[in-house]
Amino acid sequence: MEEIYSIIMLLFAIGLVVMMAFVTTYFVGRKSNSFLRNPSIQVLERASIGFQISIYVVQINGKVYVLLIQNKNTQVLDVIDAKEWFEKKQEYRLEGLTNSSPDNKSLDSLSEVFKKHLKIPNGKKGDQK
Repeated sequence: MEEIYSIIMLLFAIGLVVMMAFVTTYFVGRKSNSFLRNPSIQVLERASIGFQISIYVVQINGKVYVLLIQNKNTQVLDVIDAKEWFEKKQEYRLEGLTNSSPDNKSLDSLSEVFKKHLKIPNGKKGDQK
């Protein structure tokens, strides 16, 4: 009987320690997120356009930066005033609701920006130049 009691107490103690560790981690994580969050920097959008190639739209102190991140390199593609960014975004949303076809002109200009800034090899793996 005494052995069963000691096993139950051991399981209870282990459960209590695990539960306390979970609760402590939860509250510390919530507090650290609020300390690490910077109100002057905000990621507005992110799009992955290929293997290790992403485009970020970041708002920093009233300016919107369009960043291209390729491997470990970062390039600034454009800097826009935040007010202008949100106006254009709203116009695009409203235009998309009225027109069912995509805007090919904006897609072509976006493609030109990518071609200008991206250095993606055109050959297959193993091709010699």
